[in-house]
Amino acid sequence: MITCYVKLPFQPSEFVVSFIYASNCRRERKLLWSELETTSCLPQLCGLPLIVKGDFNEIISPSEHSRADHTTSTRGMRDFKDCLQQCSIADLHYSGNTFTWSKSSF
Repeated sequence: MITCYVKLPFQPSEFVVSFIYASNCRRERKLLWSELETTSCLPQLCGLPLIVKGDFNEIISPSEHSRADHTTSTRGMRDFKDCLQQCSIADLHYSGNTFTWSKSSF
């Protein structure tokens, strides 16, 4: 995770943005979620808007899964949702094509 404080020139706006590239391993993602929770609570960043973007390698709900028969939440999904709630981060959802690849082809 790379986190940056952003202040736009000649603007009163300031915010924090974290760029994520999460592991495929649930245990390693859990460490990242913990780091994100810690970062979101830092006194230096308190009160500033936080944008988090990147590849989380996790979904929030079964409806986001590429397999239609995937209907149950996993522990990884719950961990991810808990992290987002703890950090007061809202999912902006997506628009357009849901899936852009299938079996390593674009």
